[in-house]
Parts: sequence; C-alpha cells; structure tokens
Amino acid sequence: MEISGLIDPRCVRLDLEARGKRGVIGELIAAAASAGLIADTDAVERAILAREALMSTGIGEGVALPHALIEGFERTVLAVGRSRGGIDFDSLDGAPVHLVLLIVGPKGQERSHMALLSHLARVLSDPSLKRQILDAATAQDLAALLGSAP
Repeated sequence: MEISGLIDPRCVRLDLEARGKRGVIGELIAAAASAGLIADTDAVERAILAREALMSTGIGEGVALPHALIEGFERTVLAVGRSRGGIDFDSLDGAPVHLVLLIVGPKGQERSHMALLSHLARVLSDPSLKRQILDAATAQDLAALLGSAP
C-alpha cells in the first residue's frame, strides 16, 4: 500500500486549532479543500460524521482514522492533523488523540479503502515511527515520514 502518493503536505496540519472531534474533522476537510482536493465539503463532513455516529474511529493509542467513501470522488484523499495537547475523540481506549488521519475515497473502492485503513493502523502501531511523526518539524517532514512507512 503506497501512502506516499496519497499524502500532500498541503493537507497536513501540525497544530490543530480545534479541540473537539467535529471541529478537527472540519479543519482537516478544509485543509484538503484549500489544496483543491475536496469540492463538496458539506457532503464529506456529513459522510464522515455519519460514520463516526456508528462507532468512533479513534482506534486507540492516540490515533484516529475518520473515514468515508463518497459517490463522485475520483481518488482517495488523505489529510493529517496533529494535536500536542490531545483531543477527546471518544477513542476505544478512552485516551486523547494526538494524530488524526482523515481518509475520503470513492464509493465502490471498499476493498482498497479497507486495505489502506488496515495499513495505516499497522504503520501507526509502531511506537518509534509514531514518535517521529509526532515530533516532525514541518508538514513536509511529517508527510515524508508517513509516506516512507513500510
């Protein structure tokens, strides 16, 4: 699974301003929209929040992977946000989230979407790599670290 082709440094927020789940999701959608990768921000937000209503995508150990598949999308979009203070994301382990990876893909690509989610969860379970990502000095550094993950 190639993350490097999905991650655009313009979609990385090193210091998320929002302090809640809904705000963080909106902030990351706005980042991808400002990079020209999302046109209908309302549709994306509705889809992500509908998915969150089913079960939190805060997978634990400080990581959340909010995601959705949307009709009319042509390719997968990945936006990344970091919060040093942590965000209440209703995570499975109850811990605050420090790293949020928002993924939006085309409806009909369920298999590749699930493979990406699984890959990201595996990559971010490596404490050393996660620490490097959390300590990245620039959006480009963070994107390169995540993009070069095996």
